[in-house]
Amino acid sequence: MRSSKVELYTPQELEESLYRHLRQREMPDCFLYTGQSGAQNWLDLEQSEDFPVASSLTELLRRNADSIAAAMPKGCDLVSIGVGDGSKERLLLEALAPDFGARYVAIDVSSDLVDTALRRVDDLEVDARGYVAFCGDLADLRPRWDSPFLLCLLGNNFCNYEPEELLNRVHAELSRQDMFLLDAHLRPEGEEALEEWRREIDDAYGSQKNVRFNLWPLIEHGIDPDACRFDIGLIQVQTPAGKAYRTRKQIRVLESATLTFGDRTIELDSGEVIEMGFTYKYTVDQLRELLETAGFSVAKEFRDEGAEHTLMLAKRR
Repeated sequence: MRSSKVELYTPQELEESLYRHLRQREMPDCFLYTGQSGAQNWLDLEQSEDFPVASSLTELLRRNADSIAAAMPKGCDLVSIGVGDGSKERLLLEALAPDFGARYVAIDVSSDLVDTALRRVDDLEVDARGYVAFCGDLADLRPRWDSPFLLCLLGNNFCNYEPEELLNRVHAELSRQDMFLLDAHLRPEGEEALEEWRREIDDAYGSQKNVRFNLWPLIEHGIDPDACRFDIGLIQVQTPAGKAYRTRKQIRVLESATLTFGDRTIELDSGEVIEMGFTYKYTVDQLRELLETAGFSVAKEFRDEGAEHTLMLAKRR
């Protein structure tokens, strides 16, 4: 395997960005994955039975990787944003072998996760390139691979962005010969199932490992985990596909605390709230409508037996 890595953002730049966000009492989810500890926390959570979303989506892809590979154009580059540990992308590369002769591009904000994703394919004959970058850098990254390509947002990654903004960004960078692969953890179709589903969400997102994962950037900078509380809730929001649900994550400061960034500090007062990221929960019909409204057509669609997760292969109309 031939591999290389380019950091569009250094660890120091990401640390400075985290400092600026926390001064504004906000902590975007991208900072949960940075640094060696953040990456390892995610890998532990991804494999935990208490947080089954990640493993369920991986299994859905495992069962359908051959079908997806069969639909990809010959010589198609494989590009994944938010690649994580690269296990899903490995499934696709194995399904494409031995005819895959194009590039594999692994993109993540975590340099450690990019390294992990590249190591995962070091036994394959593939030109693997890693980039430490954000999804918002897609337009700048686009000249680094060729058409046709398959752009992947896997691991429920698609649902962590505002749908219109994300789909417009992706649509602008795809030609008619390129393809777009995404997956999602779904909400129930019927209102009668929502109460039980809400409890499942509370259990998964409120698990001890997930709480530690979300608190870690604060713990790493000196806060006592007992001095704050991670809150997760579901709110109903309006989207171009109708009313959907979205998680609302917050960290509530219970006791005055000091965050340390080298020779700089941030003082947190009791009662303050740090706003975090979110995850949309759509029905499968809403996902289809979002894609179609943004100018995509769904070429293939897969769901698991419980219809709790979906995998969609789309292309520009």
